[in-house]
Amino acid sequence: MADKSKAVTKEPVAQCPPPQDLEKHNPQLKHLAGSNYDSWNTLAANQAVNSAWYPSKMDADERKKVQFGLLSFLSGIDPKDQFEGLLAGQLLASHNAAMECYRRAMLPEQTFEGRRENLNQANKLSRTHATLLEALNRHRGKGQQKVTVEHVHVHEGGQAIVGKLISLSTRTKGPLEAIKLLQDHGVILIIERHLPATHLDGAAMLLDSKIPVIGLTLRHDRLDNFWFTLLHELGHIFLHRDRGLRDGFFDEEGAPALDELETEADEFAESAFMPNEVWKKSFVRFTRDPNQVIQFAKGHGISSAVVAGRIRRERNDYTIFNDLMGSGSLKKLMSSAGYLED
Repeated sequence: MADKSKAVTKEPVAQCPPPQDLEKHNPQLKHLAGSNYDSWNTLAANQAVNSAWYPSKMDADERKKVQFGLLSFLSGIDPKDQFEGLLAGQLLASHNAAMECYRRAMLPEQTFEGRRENLNQANKLSRTHATLLEALNRHRGKGQQKVTVEHVHVHEGGQAIVGKLISLSTRTKGPLEAIKLLQDHGVILIIERHLPATHLDGAAMLLDSKIPVIGLTLRHDRLDNFWFTLLHELGHIFLHRDRGLRDGFFDEEGAPALDELETEADEFAESAFMPNEVWKKSFVRFTRDPNQVIQFAKGHGISSAVVAGRIRRERNDYTIFNDLMGSGSLKKLMSSAGYLED
């Protein structure tokens, strides 16, 4: 009787070379990937070079020029070990991917949704690039202390700055005073009108790699949006100076949250006005009475517009508390003070 049992297929198993074959020798390509073994250096360099985009119409000579330029980048990093070689390749790959997203975003035939998605991806990739660079510097002993709310000049005094801003939210000319307060502490606040074809509310970045800058568009001419967006961008400055601020944060309403950095900035803004544990225990969250909102805000020393705005966001009901929003007041205030051009 024939044996009907099926033959077992064995998967190939990687074989480690004999120890004598792994003896260190004089590598010719260590400047590209940091290893004492050119088999690894060749593999890592090829992976990095293959991360670039090569148009189908590119001829062989142009392709060689691009590849030479990419290898020159790796050589410029001059990795000293395999770890630095890994980071060098990923730095190159994240840069290539970010630039490709920027290129696609600017295509003349690109849709608005396509442009926004590509810019979002490019922004995320740029932050990845900055994180990789930070890891490389830290590995080389060049890491810098991260800036947090407790370490500000934006070093010491960060909590005091936030506390003063919260207090200013209760004042009629508080937005103007906020500009002056931030300026006194080395933060530039720029007010712009709504940028056409965007849903951009705010941005945070560094000028000349050292001066914090916040931009607000006043797309929503409401006090709750002004104060929340201002604290959100300030959160990026306090929390993410070494994790993306050099590349900039551009926050659009409706855009998907790219990573935990946006969540951190949102939590920073919300907790600055009202700690979550206090907010969750308050019954004002369930009221529809404007007077209760006003009394709650007064008791906690914050803007009633901010309280009403949080209630509206959580309920997803923007038809309530319209009289508390200060709608239409910001542009007039900023224009009268010369911060917003007509």
